[in-house]
Amino acid sequence: MWVLLTDWRHYVRGLSSMNSKVILAGCLSLSLLACSGEKSSSAISSIDFDGPVADWPTYGGGLEGRQFSPLTQVNRDNVSEMSVAWEYQFPPTNNVEVDDLLLQFQLQPIVVGDALYACTPTSRVFSLDANTGVERWFYDYAIQARPSKGYPIKCRGVAYWSAPVDEKKECSERIFVANPDALLIALDAKTGELCQGFGIEGKVFLYQNVEGYVAGEYGPTSAPIVVNNMVVVGARVDDNIKLKSPSGVVRAYDAVTGELRWDWNPVAPDVDPMITDSQGQTFYKAGTVNSWAPMSADESRGLVYVPTGNPSPDLYGGLRNGSDYYGSSVVALEVDSGKVRWHFQTVHHDVWDYDVPSIPALFQIPGVGDGKLALAQPTKLGHIFLLDRLSGEPLYPVEERAVPQGGWRERSCHRPSLFQLTPLPFIRWTLSLGALPPLTKNRVPKKLPAIVGMGYLHRQVLRALYSFPAALEG
Repeated sequence: MWVLLTDWRHYVRGLSSMNSKVILAGCLSLSLLACSGEKSSSAISSIDFDGPVADWPTYGGGLEGRQFSPLTQVNRDNVSEMSVAWEYQFPPTNNVEVDDLLLQFQLQPIVVGDALYACTPTSRVFSLDANTGVERWFYDYAIQARPSKGYPIKCRGVAYWSAPVDEKKECSERIFVANPDALLIALDAKTGELCQGFGIEGKVFLYQNVEGYVAGEYGPTSAPIVVNNMVVVGARVDDNIKLKSPSGVVRAYDAVTGELRWDWNPVAPDVDPMITDSQGQTFYKAGTVNSWAPMSADESRGLVYVPTGNPSPDLYGGLRNGSDYYGSSVVALEVDSGKVRWHFQTVHHDVWDYDVPSIPALFQIPGVGDGKLALAQPTKLGHIFLLDRLSGEPLYPVEERAVPQGGWRERSCHRPSLFQLTPLPFIRWTLSLGALPPLTKNRVPKKLPAIVGMGYLHRQVLRALYSFPAALEG
């Protein structure tokens, strides 16, 4: 059997009113595809049922984030012969009033042994028998967060952890989920019960000591990553709300106790990452870049790779004063300490919201970058930066090119930006009206009003990708 993983995304308001079936890994229900083991007159002769089997134990298929499976039974020749083996329909979420919420499905389930683990946008976590689709357990948490500006609520996945063999006891296998209420929750992978010895009755409150925290403006959306018995987690921060948005701190917690092992607040090296208020309470400094996308790790070399966004407000940089030092970057942190080993910035002084949006993929291929231990980082601009994952140095030439200058504050002029030459980007950098399909061309006005929405279209389609944001130049 094979789980069908799709990249389709779907928006829907209110889960409780839904009565729909969904394809696994991104929609509204779970379906499993299989090549039937029953031999009939239309027996499937092209399937090798003795081929390899494999788990999908983390987001990305493994800590390396390669999205690769060694399964060989399904190929181009026989994929058309697959059929649905089972479906799982999400039941109504009993503990959450969601009719006023915008939900988004971006789920990638994980599979460990014969168990499938997944979550709904409202952070209902459940386990299914991977062979039959029968629900084994579920955990419902009544989320309170109401994101601002119509931000959709989502849960991209969960993380799995298993204790060493000689330490097996209650909760020795755990599922971790980080939810929109800024909670990190540990569940027994066998029963779905809270692991009482983790944090406070199974929960760690991520919003504690986060300067600028406002419910709904801060909270994880991607699966945590478990490395060296530590749960590493970042968070989403709402864009363009205010200058002092909640801190984008990345933290690691002991997978057994929930104790904080280290933290990294992405400020420039010469800036204090903490701030103390008039009552003597210490907080992670607000307004820093955050890490909302999935992370990857090289466990044997003690590094975790963190993709970052940019500081708020995303489309204006005149008041940053260096707060974007780690913005729109991939950052290598030492797993045991959280110290920065290296960072590579994909966009300098990012005022276009070009966050690094995807998991860094680790690989080593003879003939690519002289066979070095490497990292591939896709970006919103269509680049795939290929880096030495131990040093952060590009494996192939990266060119700095001048980008349009200006903005209504001279000190916010843009630095030259990076262009990856090998491999070439996989999207167009510019697109003229003449290249647009007729229907689209007819719908584009000759003169676009200078508003943010149309300005986004203007700079994406009619001008270079580094044109100024129309109303929020920086």
